[in-house]
Amino acid sequence: AGKTDNTGQLIVPATSGNTNGDGVVTIGRTDDGVKQTLTVKVSKGDTNRPIKNAEVNTSKKGDVNIQLPEGVDMDEKNQILVDITDQKQQAKPDVPVTVKGDLNQKGMGETDKDGQLLLPESAPKTEKHSAYIVGYTDGTFRPEAQMTRAEASAIFARLLAAAKNENISPAKYAPFADTTVNAWYADYVNYLVGYGVIVGDKSAFRPNEDISRAELTAMAVRYFEVVGQKDTASRDITNNVKFNDVSGSYWAADYIQEAALYGWVQGYGNGSFKAEAKITRAEAVTLINNLLGRVADSEYIAKSGRRLNLFSDVYTQHWAYAAILEAANSHTAVYDNKDKTAESWNR
Repeated sequence: AGKTDNTGQLIVPATSGNTNGDGVVTIGRTDDGVKQTLTVKVSKGDTNRPIKNAEVNTSKKGDVNIQLPEGVDMDEKNQILVDITDQKQQAKPDVPVTVKGDLNQKGMGETDKDGQLLLPESAPKTEKHSAYIVGYTDGTFRPEAQMTRAEASAIFARLLAAAKNENISPAKYAPFADTTVNAWYADYVNYLVGYGVIVGDKSAFRPNEDISRAELTAMAVRYFEVVGQKDTASRDITNNVKFNDVSGSYWAADYIQEAALYGWVQGYGNGSFKAEAKITRAEAVTLINNLLGRVADSEYIAKSGRRLNLFSDVYTQHWAYAAILEAANSHTAVYDNKDKTAESWNR
């Protein structure tokens, strides 16, 4: 919109404008010689309420600059959300944006893959990742060995204790007929029984048997139920996969279905799940890392390898090398604000 000048000319959209009552303005932009049309929406980050009369313009470099109207705060408690789309109403990522307030506040950044930017950017999210697996006394990890039910119990007990900031108390009784209070795994098994992560017939736990994919999946689902880390937003009903080898009457069918909906487990290319298949120690830690959303910082590992817990039989070329080190080393994970899955370590 606009009026022709005294030569009868009008260029639309202009390279500057003010947001309307919906917090929206459409402007022109030139990026590397390519002329583009951008629709910029400015709103309050906490309420999504539109901000009217914000001055928006693009520079010769293609940056988007926004001057907030008088009286609109911009700080960590009052973030500003910028949403940019192109002429096809597609999200416009990687657009440099600068937002200024009337009290000389200033925030800078680039739009993400959804064409959005929240300013000022909050401090990166950090998360304490405790080590949840150890090797054997001879310094090995034995990645290709099968994981036993007792070993899996130790993993989930350590994870649960870390999540709840609790200590695992010594076992005072044996909850199963084939376990004893003096066994190395007794404390872990009792701890999980107390929270309902381990359930079933009290006559037998079968601690030394190799764990199956179904048993590990069931234990994982119960673990997430206890810690309350189910992100319902990530529950994808399109993952409602019906594995061709898992019948509705199978004891773990509901657990497998739940895990598939959250994207925690996947089947094989032929549509099977192989519920009764055993799982190696390397496969187990890879699966559990996926469940927890933990991804090793390969760059940190490459620079600091000698200061980490390493294993004599796990070489850098091993397919699960990074996953094993993620599981075996406590660290603080720092997440990038734009890519929430990018984890860097800070020990």
